Amino acid sequence: MTLRRKTPLIIALTVMALIPGLYEVSSSILLTDFSRLARCDVARDVKWSKSAIGHELADVNDRAEKRAARADTDHRKGPSHPNSGTESANTTRCPGVGAC
Repeated sequence: MTLRRKTPLIIALTVMALIPGLYEVSSSILLTDFSRLARCDVARDVKWSKSAIGHELADVNDRAEKRAARADTDHRKGPSHPNSGTESANTTRCPGVGAC
């Protein structure tokens, strides 16, 4: 086999060997970078969610404290309606009709 025939054969074999190797290396680099980006994105979303839930809980806590304070002052005054302590919250008395 002459050198003219060996050269293209060597080049073709080298390219054929390098393509899968380069493909594996580049895909591994890209997948690693994308998985790292995904982890960072998830971590950021979790921090944002925790912060939002914390703010919502603080708001709910403030409203609950206000309602508790208001209920405490209302309890000290006594019932404003004669039936307020005896009926369930879902029924309303209508004059002459009973429960509506």
